[in-house]
Amino acid sequence: MSQRFERQLSLIGDSGQRALFGSCVAVIGCGGLGSIVITGLASAGVGHLILVDGDTVSESNMNRQFIHAGRVGMSKAESAAEWVSQLYPDCKVDVVARYLERDDIDILSEADVVVDCLDSSEDRVMLGLMCIDAGKVLVHAAIDSYHGQVAVIRPEDILRMGHIYPKPSKGGAHHSISTAVTFVGSLEANEVINVLLGSDSCLRDEILSVDIGDYSMTRYRIGPS
Repeated sequence: MSQRFERQLSLIGDSGQRALFGSCVAVIGCGGLGSIVITGLASAGVGHLILVDGDTVSESNMNRQFIHAGRVGMSKAESAAEWVSQLYPDCKVDVVARYLERDDIDILSEADVVVDCLDSSEDRVMLGLMCIDAGKVLVHAAIDSYHGQVAVIRPEDILRMGHIYPKPSKGGAHHSISTAVTFVGSLEANEVINVLLGSDSCLRDEILSVDIGDYSMTRYRIGPS
């Protein structure tokens, strides 16, 4: 096993590390949350990433999307792929440099886990429906200001994206500080790893709400307790 991962082998073991390397994760959105999730998964040794985003890098992204530094005007998906190639060259990366559409289920077909790093609730609900149709586990996170949330949506469980966003909208840009994006994105990446490793600590039919403004953290359960 590569020395690259020796500091985490005592936590997840050789079998866990092999499981990560043999996993495929589709990250939908390569912006703020995506930057943290992509970095966390590549650093942990996930062997295959599918990076989906139709946006390009702008100067206003730079307070929270560090993986795109020096690449203003470039496709975010392509920029993220370059970052991964430097961070973990053994990771296979598939780039989809366009926005996901409802009939793009084939893009998710190889993924063991899909990660929601989108901006609008309308797009999140669409992604949730796609994952249910494809039988894929979806790890969700969102952030606004100092507040964020994380959840895991499984086809066999009760929780659906419609519970989180009963009145979805296209919405606009959310205001956020870089530290909040980093914190919530790290929780999201950690939950992806938990799912890939089959950890008993995974969220199930719960929404984890966090606020770095007052350091509060609450878990809300959906359905029967």
